[in-house]
Amino acid sequence: MPELPASGVVFRVNDYYGRGGVHWKPPFETLELRGSGSARACLVKKPGATCRCTLEPTASGKFSGAYDIGGQRGDFELEATADGALQLEFLNQSFSSYGNSRPGGVIVQARKGPPSLLDKKRFFPAILDNDDFRRKGVLFGEEPTIARDCKWVVIDPNRHKLRVWEKAFPTSDFVVAGQSLGASVFTNGPMVHARSDGNKYALGAEYVGKAVSHSLGNRIFMAFAGRKAMVMDDRLTIRPVRQSDVDKVLNAHWNKAADDVFQGPPFGNIVSFSNQIQVTAPQMGMTLGYFGRGEGTDFDSYKIGVGDPLGLAEASGGLYEPAILNYKVTPDTHGSNQWFYWGLAPLKAEGADETVLKTALAGYAAAGGPKPVSGLIIGMFYHGGNGGVVQHLADVGVRDAVKLDGSDSVMLGHDSTLEWGDAMTAYKRVWMRWGFAFYPQ
Repeated sequence: MPELPASGVVFRVNDYYGRGGVHWKPPFETLELRGSGSARACLVKKPGATCRCTLEPTASGKFSGAYDIGGQRGDFELEATADGALQLEFLNQSFSSYGNSRPGGVIVQARKGPPSLLDKKRFFPAILDNDDFRRKGVLFGEEPTIARDCKWVVIDPNRHKLRVWEKAFPTSDFVVAGQSLGASVFTNGPMVHARSDGNKYALGAEYVGKAVSHSLGNRIFMAFAGRKAMVMDDRLTIRPVRQSDVDKVLNAHWNKAADDVFQGPPFGNIVSFSNQIQVTAPQMGMTLGYFGRGEGTDFDSYKIGVGDPLGLAEASGGLYEPAILNYKVTPDTHGSNQWFYWGLAPLKAEGADETVLKTALAGYAAAGGPKPVSGLIIGMFYHGGNGGVVQHLADVGVRDAVKLDGSDSVMLGHDSTLEWGDAMTAYKRVWMRWGFAFYPQ
């Protein structure tokens, strides 16, 4: 018989679906194993209720327990299965599950659930135990019960390294540019000034007006002269004007208009050794933050702090003031909106979680981790919510966290897949210029 998994592993308990449309919901939704050997216990949960159950061995590999949770009481038996799941049989129910010879017994499966920020200090051990994370060194998840559209991504810095990126041209679509990076994870970056004054509608109108007025003469020229006009091309050959010649000029006009209206400096300094970016921002007189890394790529090379990045190789300032710094949370007063945070989480064993974390780290290393991991990088997005959402990052052990440019500037994706940002407005796609990206190493 397979042995029960290690302490700290959380399983999601499946509902029972039987013949004739029978649907039965178990008394609890998750089961977390505790203890070792024959001294086993479990913590079972459902929304608004928790119960600790002592597990008594009844036969080789089998355990029995009793629950009292949310007004429901009863007995159950569990055992491990060969595929790493658990089989639970709830006893003395009003019917018997199909194929169960025991009257009043309902058998369901429980499988390792996706890690959840709600598990607090057990979140990162669950990440290390996750099969996808062990294979790829990066994992995405969702937390709809925390806030609207809440998503997170966790990255092993030993396997993916940060670079700051910049789109190619002023008129380049920022979202499309991100999807074209070929990155394991990509996001937007700092807040950016517009060169012109005015609200977004005035800026959009000025951008289109400049581009159209600059290019109007070229369009009139083509309408009247057509291909009878002659040009000298790059090979010093005289030939008729082609539409591509005009398109090239028109694109130049649109790029210039975009640069004139939107492409102002960032709110903070930006540096990227790999992409040869060096931008010095004007002094703002504001308390802002930064995120980046030094020339190394291990966890200790990554920094989040106040002001502009100094002595880093891949970093951007111009972010909001850090929401968490040295484990201290600063309440977010910016209200409900679209927000994305980058956070740094040292893997530190504390109290009752020490055994769980050590076991998870050992399992991750045995599964092929390239070298011991001392910390993980986490990103979290949510839409709506309030300033208290960032507390969930602190609860799982994030030491430092900083918020990027928000609202319809937010973008999150991987490879060519967009997790968030498809609804970014047209003027923001032109306005936004720099972002963060992680690549396999």
